[in-house]
Amino acid sequence: MRFFGIAFVVFLFVAGFGPAQASEPGKAGFEMNTALAGEMDEMRQLLALIETETEIATKEKMNADFVPGIITILHGQRMEAMGARTVGEAISMTPGVESAINNPGDPKIIIRGIGNGHHSGHMQVQLNSVTVNKTFDGATTSAFMIPIEQVERIEIIRGPGASLHGEFAYSGVINIITKQSNRAYASGGAFGTFGGGLSYRYENPETGFHFQVNGSSWRTEGSGIDSGKDHFASRPETEGRSNSPGPIDDEDGQTLGVVKLGVGGLEARIQTSERRYGHYYGMLALTQEGLEGWQEEKLNAVRVSYHTSPGETYDVKVYADAAENSFEVKNHLLAPQGAPIPLEGGEGPPPPGGRPNGPSADGIPPGAPEGRLISNYYGESKSGAGLEAAYKGWRHQKWLFQAQYSKVAMGDVWQEYNFDPATGEALDTPRRYSGPKNNWLTPGKERTVVGLALQDQVAVSENLNLILGVRSDDFDDAGSSVSPRLAGVWRSGPHIVKAQYAHAYRPPTFAELYSPTYGVGRLGNPDLKAETSRTAELGYIFNQPGVTARVTVYQSNLESMIAPGDLREGRNYANKDKARQQGVEMEMEMELGEEWTLAANASYCDLKDVNTNQDVGNYAKVLGNIKLFGAVADNLLLAIRAQYVGDRERLILDPREDRLPAYTLVNISVNWHNAGMHGLSLRAGVNNIADHKYKSISATNSYPEDLPRTGRAWWAQVSYDF
Repeated sequence: MRFFGIAFVVFLFVAGFGPAQASEPGKAGFEMNTALAGEMDEMRQLLALIETETEIATKEKMNADFVPGIITILHGQRMEAMGARTVGEAISMTPGVESAINNPGDPKIIIRGIGNGHHSGHMQVQLNSVTVNKTFDGATTSAFMIPIEQVERIEIIRGPGASLHGEFAYSGVINIITKQSNRAYASGGAFGTFGGGLSYRYENPETGFHFQVNGSSWRTEGSGIDSGKDHFASRPETEGRSNSPGPIDDEDGQTLGVVKLGVGGLEARIQTSERRYGHYYGMLALTQEGLEGWQEEKLNAVRVSYHTSPGETYDVKVYADAAENSFEVKNHLLAPQGAPIPLEGGEGPPPPGGRPNGPSADGIPPGAPEGRLISNYYGESKSGAGLEAAYKGWRHQKWLFQAQYSKVAMGDVWQEYNFDPATGEALDTPRRYSGPKNNWLTPGKERTVVGLALQDQVAVSENLNLILGVRSDDFDDAGSSVSPRLAGVWRSGPHIVKAQYAHAYRPPTFAELYSPTYGVGRLGNPDLKAETSRTAELGYIFNQPGVTARVTVYQSNLESMIAPGDLREGRNYANKDKARQQGVEMEMEMELGEEWTLAANASYCDLKDVNTNQDVGNYAKVLGNIKLFGAVADNLLLAIRAQYVGDRERLILDPREDRLPAYTLVNISVNWHNAGMHGLSLRAGVNNIADHKYKSISATNSYPEDLPRTGRAWWAQVSYDF
């Protein structure tokens, strides 16, 4: 397998591709644009999936090859043809981006080795340019589960984006743009999976009135794959108390709704997203069969905006936002009956004073028959307003100014136990705690953020453009952060060189600031400051008809990184780590005749702790994708793609010394357009066609042999564009 993986990556470097690039998310109107591409012939339009993404980006005036930063666009229709079923799956086709999963079943998107930490959202996620990160942990799960059928495009920044986008735009920015056309679809597949959706858009050019609605829902009964042995089944002293090995509870589903209404430049948008799913592998142990338990994340957001362009000199947008974020967990199993909750790091004495959720491991009394269960709820509300103004009245210059204000307030926060958290004794009925004592988060906290940004784009010559920008954000609970940026693009014929130096930051989350001593989590630290990064990037692009190639090298210094202490040394979060990040990303796309395209990408990332010179771990250093797609007959498109994920080091504090093995997944899909009538499309495919066995890294002291992932899965879809 290792030899095959190395050979595969070498092939990618020689003949590879990656998805082409686009403007910075939400800022396309403020960056340089290119002329519209020429009209395609009728066959090319019918098989628009065969277009290169660069052509698509050019047609939409969003060619990112001409703007600074490492920016990628994934076109929804093309991702559909490639067999991606969700936003998370599509993103993993991007160079330098890895998709994984954690114990409770939350998707983890890792950009350049960053993004798989504890309570640490390192990327900003937007839905139709509205940020959806929770301040609780800086993350979101439901956005990555949006079905690809509802996606117009996904805009991705790899690397720092804080100079324009502010908080959490640390390792990247992902903007999911929902479908803009009229369409209905239904889909189904393996493991009892089914779903459907509708998108509709109406415009009246005479009055300027426009209306758009998107709605979709999907569910799966889950694969129920075998979990393997958990922490308790792997140790002689607790072997008989475990529920594992057994089927995981990966029942899952997601619902999306977007409504947009506007007249002229005035627009109102309502967005709602909800994910309800099982406990997957469980937090530390496999949940016993028949125990009622689930998880749920909800997002509701409203944005009202006004956009005007008085003349050719000014472009102004003002907006106001309101949003609610919440999630609830019902009956998470911490430990089976009579088994102690495991300490991190394996054997050894508990921390001084015993464990905060009960006495030491040797003295825990028998729990309830179903084991030690925790349920919890968290809600937050967010309101804000902003101004974006562009001015291009000065010769060869374009200025961009931003001002933003937001306030986040905790809503309900409670935790429920079926045992006494002070003694460990079982309770007849679960007891709920909503105040500061025995709760999993100190309730009633708020955060206010004020951000100001200024950017100047200068056309130094016909071939050279520079961008100089800076953003300042002030947090009333975490200090101030300043994010400067200097970037440039040089063009000459088919050659483009891009360079950028940028700062970024990641503010501490509510979980890192305000987690109290109770529960199994870490102890919060209200004195935390934001993590910071300094990144230098250099990119070269060669673009001529039939061939496009890109190479990017980068290096970052990551400082004041927030990390939890070992349970034996004190559980506090602290700004204590420094890391060095460096890597290379290579992409190429090549036309093979008139109707076939070969595309591939490969990336290498090295992320080391500066103090110990050890690999930070929890990510794959080597990633690769290869895709071959084209027309096999009239209106019939075949797509084959393979994804390689290299072996992965453990976290520094993880006592396991082995690496998680590399794996390669091969997917195939067939797309039949205008199937018997204009606008009707039929698609079908098989993901992981070889039924390859692969795993994601488990949390320390939960599953010693990690988390097995779903094998071969078929899917089918019918859609009608009207």
